[in-house]
Amino acid sequence: MIIVLILLLSVNGEQNKKEDEDIYGLIINILCIKDLLTNIAKAAKDIRKITNEVEQKIFQQDPIKLRLMKTIKHKE
Repeated sequence: MIIVLILLLSVNGEQNKKEDEDIYGLIINILCIKDLLTNIAKAAKDIRKITNEVEQKIFQQDPIKLRLMKTIKHKE
């Protein structure tokens, strides 16, 4: 009887350990996904900033576009 009880406790302990490992794995995956999404959001902000800087430099250095912008403003 004691042996059966020990075996049942052992099996139950292994099942609990497996469930804990599964939950731990899920938590790690969620944290990794959160980090990945955070990095993507940061990269998107950086890309937007660089795009705006490039656009400003193009407008500053291209007289045709500047003339076009002035013409559009005068017609409004």
